[in-house]
Amino acid sequence: MARKIQHKRGLEKDLPQLAVAEIGFTTDTKKPFIGSDDGNIEIAKAEDVEYYVTHLQADYDVKIDNVNTQLSSQLAEKTQQIETLQATKADKTYVDTKVASVASGSPAGTFATVTDLQNDEIANTEDGKKRIYVVTADGNWYYWNGSAWTAGGQYQSTGIADKSVTPEKTSFLQVSTNLLDKYTFIDGYNFNFTTGEPRVDEEYILSDFIKVKPNTMYYFKNIYYIGRYDVDKNFINIYSPTLSGAAVNSYGAEYIRVSTHQGLYNMAQINEGEELPYEPYGGFNPL
Repeated sequence: MARKIQHKRGLEKDLPQLAVAEIGFTTDTKKPFIGSDDGNIEIAKAEDVEYYVTHLQADYDVKIDNVNTQLSSQLAEKTQQIETLQATKADKTYVDTKVASVASGSPAGTFATVTDLQNDEIANTEDGKKRIYVVTADGNWYYWNGSAWTAGGQYQSTGIADKSVTPEKTSFLQVSTNLLDKYTFIDGYNFNFTTGEPRVDEEYILSDFIKVKPNTMYYFKNIYYIGRYDVDKNFINIYSPTLSGAAVNSYGAEYIRVSTHQGLYNMAQINEGEELPYEPYGGFNPL
């Protein structure tokens, strides 16, 4: 006959410390326990495990639903942004049309009003729409955008003349403090000390007229002679500064001319105020 195996049993309050792997059962609370080095451990029932698994699955499902909702919202937002960009971007036809309309640069014609432009037969041909036109009523230039004549902005008919852009009118050149443009020197000339007129002197070079402020101090270096002139460039007098450098008052002069020795051509300098480090005339890139 088969032998029956029984485990320790009794009330839960009387449950002793079970040996490792020894099983015990509480007759009052119907709980199974197993012994371990850390004490008695209750053995989970199948229904308890199922309960916890069910609740964990439900919690997991809620979190997944929240993530899906958030991702769907973000996807909808990005889709809307893409649709907005697609609706507002310039398509290739529009860009090609606009580029073609301004390719020639100069206006193909001038009209008094936009209506005149819209009604002109030549301007509204296929070739005519590739050009730009000026409307004098508002001063704008117009191009064909594919469906209508569109203002491109104010038209400036006057171009930039050669040598008309000075360093002061740029944002990338530093204006020199040196007022002496060595490229205006006349080789082989000095002053006539009585009349202020140029006279031949092969050892010297003479500058052109330089605009100055009356009654203002200027610093002269490597300059032999200074000629002062009034607003009409009439001669006033001659002054000889210290060659190594000196601050000199312009007094009533509106213009000056200077002369120096041929060998000092590249070292001569005039600047307003006190002595400053040498800089080339005009504008230069300080970088």
